[in-house]
Amino acid sequence: MASDISGLDGEHLDTNKESIEKESTEREWSYTARIDQLFASGRWVHGYIFAGPPGSQKKEAARYMAARLLGTEDVIQAGAIWYHPDLFWVDAPDTSHKVEDTRLWMQNLLLAPVKSNRRVLIVEGAERLTREAQNSFLKFLEEPPSGRIIILLSEEPWRLLPTVRSRLLTMVFWQKDLSEVKRKLLESGVRAEDVETLAPFYADAERAEMIARHPSFASLRESVVDWICAHDERKDRDSDPGGLTVYRWLMHPLVKDEPELLFQLVLAALKDMLRLVQKDAGGRTSRHEWHYPDYLERLRQAAHTMGIRSISDMIFSLLMGWEAYTRAHTLFPIESVLWNLDQEERLTWAWML
Repeated sequence: MASDISGLDGEHLDTNKESIEKESTEREWSYTARIDQLFASGRWVHGYIFAGPPGSQKKEAARYMAARLLGTEDVIQAGAIWYHPDLFWVDAPDTSHKVEDTRLWMQNLLLAPVKSNRRVLIVEGAERLTREAQNSFLKFLEEPPSGRIIILLSEEPWRLLPTVRSRLLTMVFWQKDLSEVKRKLLESGVRAEDVETLAPFYADAERAEMIARHPSFASLRESVVDWICAHDERKDRDSDPGGLTVYRWLMHPLVKDEPELLFQLVLAALKDMLRLVQKDAGGRTSRHEWHYPDYLERLRQAAHTMGIRSISDMIFSLLMGWEAYTRAHTLFPIESVLWNLDQEERLTWAWML
């Protein structure tokens, strides 16, 4: 990550992505609390990816962060940041962000600040940046002028080039309120533990209920945990690389007809692992703990062996594998992620993107 971010009121800006990664994994915080903690710690950077599904708080979080960067408390409370001359907000395009667009953004960022000592660029629909546009923007991300902050909003951050993602800190935001989806699922008779697993992925309660009642749901969820724990428990990589035996015998028979269900369950388990590491470090207790003590204990042990970095890498590889699957209509990218634990092995299918 580029380190030329001096000149921001003299604050200490931490450019070590790993040291601030924990702030990106706690889903239960409000977006204001997360941004406030970022400022209180003094550990923030010149560029961010605010990622999340439709209806998440990423847009509100970006607006709030811009207000903290550029405005006073009254500006934050009144929401007047929209009219600040040092904020350049780019709406999501109908088709794509092109090279001509990125050149305009860079020209705007290079202008002298009007009311503050910073300029902030916020881009919606960042996943729609063309490859050429991302490459043209890359030099700016590598050596940003002092006092310039960039925030990319994206529903599909894995579509951004790895070279772009590596220079920005990713923070994930979720739906504003899952209580209505959870209420509908509980009223329809879905078990509480299944509600906790599915609600974050499906804003549509009917879709979540259909998945919960799928005949392979329980078996596949259990095999996902077995697969993850196999990475922690196996002693000989050569005898069972990446838990391949577990995958072949427990997961593969259930996966061929339900790849989306597999994708969601593996992603949910990996996110649970991140939250467990957070909890053991002093974070909040997840409500999952009331429903899945054995499930969580197994994941907790695996999580501490693997570490936040490995789990995060697996999540990114899984998301990229799903993107490749949707383009190529073959399970190979997803299976490649599940077969291998090492990052360099998990990215061997990247040519398909």
